[in-house]
Amino acid sequence: MKKNRNTVIGIFSIVFGGMIYVLWRKQSLLMFSWFYSIGLKPFVALLREFAHSYSLVMPEWVYFSLPNALWAFGGILLFYSIWKDACSERMFWVLLFSMTAVGSEIGQLVGIVPGTYDTTDISLMLIFIPLAITIGNKNHAIKEVSDAKGL
Repeated sequence: MKKNRNTVIGIFSIVFGGMIYVLWRKQSLLMFSWFYSIGLKPFVALLREFAHSYSLVMPEWVYFSLPNALWAFGGILLFYSIWKDACSERMFWVLLFSMTAVGSEIGQLVGIVPGTYDTTDISLMLIFIPLAITIGNKNHAIKEVSDAKGL
């Protein structure tokens, strides 16, 4: 079975965004209580201890804004994995997903979505969303060519 580039890159992006949260975000987030309830507290503590020194030299946007952009990026690539051929369903879900990602940040600005509005969040999403669409289309074209050649 051939690996789908969009799937691999999409999953990696989502996992990488999640790891940023695990390593550098506040432990008051709900996910930490889930980790601790299944016995992962020592493992998470070890990871966070190892990563702490990196947070001292990393810009804040990496751990506050990059995860959302990575999740949007990865999610879109996964839609390209589900609908490998260009179709209205893929376009619908990519647009809905993109509007929800950006719209939730705008909702934070006007106070209808909980959280803290950040222009860096929107800026990164407005870079990563078109990038994911471009990569998704390119990877699809590469796969079509390799399939046609029997690779």
